[in-house]
Amino acid sequence: MTMKAIILDLDAVNSLTISGGLPEAWINDFVLPSNVSGIRRVEYDGALYVISDRATRDSRLLVIPMANGTIFPEIPASARLECFYRILQSSLSVYRQNVRIPVEWRVFHNGSLISFQTNRKQAKICARVYIDTAPEGTNHVYAFTINTSSNAPLVREGYDQDLFQTAVLNFDEALRIVPPRHKGTKEGQLSVSLTHNFSDSDIAHGVPYSAWVKSKLTKEQLRFFEAPLEGPLRIRGAAGTGKTLVLTLRFLKEVYALIDGGSPVRALFLAHGQETSDHIRAYLMLIDERKLLTEPPEDVEIHVATLHGVANDFINFDADFEPLSLDGSAGRQLQFELVQSFVEQAASKTWLRDQADTWSDRFAQGFLAPKDSDLNKAFCCDLGDEFSSVLETFGVREVDEITERYLNVQSGPRGLAKSNEEKQVVLEIYRAFRDCLAEMNVVSLDQFIADFQAYLNSFRWGSVRNKKGFDFVFADELHLFNRQERPVLGYLLKDGKGPKKVAVAYDPRQSPRNSFFPLERNDRDTIWQEAKLHTNAQQFELTDVFRYSPQILAFLHRLNQHFPADDLAEEWGLKFGASKAENGEVPKAILHSSRDEMAKAVSARARELLRKVKKGHRVAVLCMDPQRFDVYGRAGIFNEGFVTVSARDEISSITRYAQRVVLSMPEYVAGLQFDSVLLIDTNANLIAQLGGGLNGIQRFISMAYLGASRAMARLEIYADASAGGFSKPVREAIDDGVLAVE
Repeated sequence: MTMKAIILDLDAVNSLTISGGLPEAWINDFVLPSNVSGIRRVEYDGALYVISDRATRDSRLLVIPMANGTIFPEIPASARLECFYRILQSSLSVYRQNVRIPVEWRVFHNGSLISFQTNRKQAKICARVYIDTAPEGTNHVYAFTINTSSNAPLVREGYDQDLFQTAVLNFDEALRIVPPRHKGTKEGQLSVSLTHNFSDSDIAHGVPYSAWVKSKLTKEQLRFFEAPLEGPLRIRGAAGTGKTLVLTLRFLKEVYALIDGGSPVRALFLAHGQETSDHIRAYLMLIDERKLLTEPPEDVEIHVATLHGVANDFINFDADFEPLSLDGSAGRQLQFELVQSFVEQAASKTWLRDQADTWSDRFAQGFLAPKDSDLNKAFCCDLGDEFSSVLETFGVREVDEITERYLNVQSGPRGLAKSNEEKQVVLEIYRAFRDCLAEMNVVSLDQFIADFQAYLNSFRWGSVRNKKGFDFVFADELHLFNRQERPVLGYLLKDGKGPKKVAVAYDPRQSPRNSFFPLERNDRDTIWQEAKLHTNAQQFELTDVFRYSPQILAFLHRLNQHFPADDLAEEWGLKFGASKAENGEVPKAILHSSRDEMAKAVSARARELLRKVKKGHRVAVLCMDPQRFDVYGRAGIFNEGFVTVSARDEISSITRYAQRVVLSMPEYVAGLQFDSVLLIDTNANLIAQLGGGLNGIQRFISMAYLGASRAMARLEIYADASAGGFSKPVREAIDDGVLAVE
């Protein structure tokens, strides 16, 4: 029988959301995968019901129509699973305070109706989902149509009242049907230890909080877990040391303590990217034994969000403007291209070129360099940092209003403009950049956060802080928060005068931008003072790693020695302990004569690994060069058998296409692990393109470290001889024997 609708109860929606990803073919046959337990599939009266074991006749339902047995026929088949996931998340957002619809989806409201884009921008699909959050006055959710018309009004066109009512009325009958259960995970709790390597599937099988706490935590982890939250807690560690998981456990510990003490709870867990936020929310749902995120008591509010999402909730950002993404490849490339075009325009002005003899050699050479040359690219990278880390921190005002303040700021060694003459050039380019954003009806993320900071410093926030502030704030990936974003953490606390109950996790080597580091090389506590997290702070460090082999750790340790932190205080260093993972192969270094030859060889090698290794083995090709990655993403050589992840908000596609090789950049897959990683374009010329002096080598080492640390068992590093061959850090790793030349 051809199905005319799919209906899911709210608990089934939650189970599918945190399952770790449905397979690519699921959207065609709706056969439940083995990694999803506690739900069943029932066909009744021409409709497909996905029902959780906890469902009752009073359960809230999500109803989605089908046409000739097909879901979302209005959009391409390859885009339907992503659209389905968006509907699942939007359904949870209706009932759960800790789930939000990301602003990047461009959500619109009209009474009980909401709509949002079916797919990410990069998919170039012009379609929106229309949802009624109170169909026929009920507490169910009805995703009643996909609209592909531009600028269509948000109304109930396409709304099938009979289909919805029949689907809901038949739920009682479907609930009584108990088909044979598929083989799932064993019931009961697991006894596990944090000293072992846990895959995503282990966590998804429901290891509870008490099992984690009772297991053998390392001494380092135990110190952090048991430390009193009487001031800021800072936990630092290399990739793979378990920072996120321990931070999550500690967050639940604080929530449980307030509940057990009879106090109401309003807690916030922040991440820099939406996908990391979703990942943390899934962790909490799976580990939490009290079901606080799915069935919160009346006086318990747990918020898991991005800083941008929290800001949007508080200041009700104008929907006519859209923030310019700094995470995605398209957004990052657009900003770089904008800066590059304005540098080119400025360099063509005779009155500016005539001033070149008053500038430093570094500034003059970068400004006057031909477009797309190494010097030009480095200059534009550093200029983008100057915009973000200095100019945008003055707030959203006319450029003329911030000129004097900028000219009076003393530039650090990492800053681009040193003299007033150089700063005047920066201001000229910045003015053009700001005007362009206004014409595009977008604002930079830094401008948006500046508005949020102004709100947090207002009398308005002071009057509601005790009600809307948080008892404590946790933040993961602090190394991705810039100088504007870090101070927000303390301001979000309910108590503005008491101890800063903030806990953060970070890894200095995973910061792709200079904004994490101090302006002056000898400033030990600069970022903590900026963030108001320096008083009564406790610092903890995790050194032992659990995810990747000792051989990969040896390469990371050697790579770390090149990081330009010799003149920085100890705070910016990074300690390496031992790897608790199994021994593996020595990472390989492979040199090819050209970019095209390297790309062909890597594409073939990735497919070979996927064929040869056991099922479930994950392979990633990670590109170091941002501009080359944009080329690879469009090249046919990386189409068949690959899934391209060009933004942080596309990470979920990795689990949906588990049998494909991932093509991405290190920053976009931060927090994920792969069995095999092929790290490409570790070219010597790339360092010069990424920034001048310390900036270039810092960005290169950070990307190489982040990319290599994604590998658990096999790491292969590739370079292009026509682009300078292997960079110095890679060559010295070869000389030391931690990389084997092939």
